[in-house]
Amino acid sequence: MATTRRLAELTSDANPSARFIFLSSVLVYGEHLNRMPVSEQLTCHPACDYSRSKLEAEVLLKKMFDDSRLDMINILRLAQVYDVDFSDNLDKRVFSPFKLCYLKLGRGQQRMSALSRRNFIDFLRYLIERNNGNISQREFEVYNVSDKAPYSFWHIIQSFRRSNSRPNRPVLPVPFWAIRISLRILAAALWKNKDWVESCYNKLTLDFIYDNNKMLQTGFMPIDTIDSVFLDNPDKS
Repeated sequence: MATTRRLAELTSDANPSARFIFLSSVLVYGEHLNRMPVSEQLTCHPACDYSRSKLEAEVLLKKMFDDSRLDMINILRLAQVYDVDFSDNLDKRVFSPFKLCYLKLGRGQQRMSALSRRNFIDFLRYLIERNNGNISQREFEVYNVSDKAPYSFWHIIQSFRRSNSRPNRPVLPVPFWAIRISLRILAAALWKNKDWVESCYNKLTLDFIYDNNKMLQTGFMPIDTIDSVFLDNPDKS
């Protein structure tokens, strides 16, 4: 928050018409979401320190825009970012501890939005170049940024198993009731963190899809998918 404030103030002092792009997160919406997909208009209810700090920075930037201290602000709420060298945000949805096997939770049809690193970089470049040199307008826009379509957990498992860069492990079906019982036991042991345990259950059993229509309406089209990222990479061994 303090760093964002300082950078925004320095930008305002140097050139208030410069485009200021802030990297936020879809986590600002919170974890108890009743409607899918989640649009940028939804009221935010961040549930952790990280997401609260992101929303505080967004509020600060909106005030600087309203006060005409910055004229061009883009806030990018990023979905779960991944690439072939960093897939923790996907791994924790489909792997058992120590990656001994893949876990097919329920029917594996719960879906999540994700964002390849290259798609993120391409959209960032697209925003910068789209109105390059145009300083005649004021703009404050918030975008959900993700790959073109969400992915089911089963799709992720299938892509990983066909990839040379991910382990080809057996698939263990796990019914939702077994997840619920396991997490209830964990909640009893970690009663001070029962809200965190409940959020884990939600992330494993519910859809988390973020509406990216506003991003697509800019004319940008994401190229990468989970399949293209993981299946196009040779074996690194």
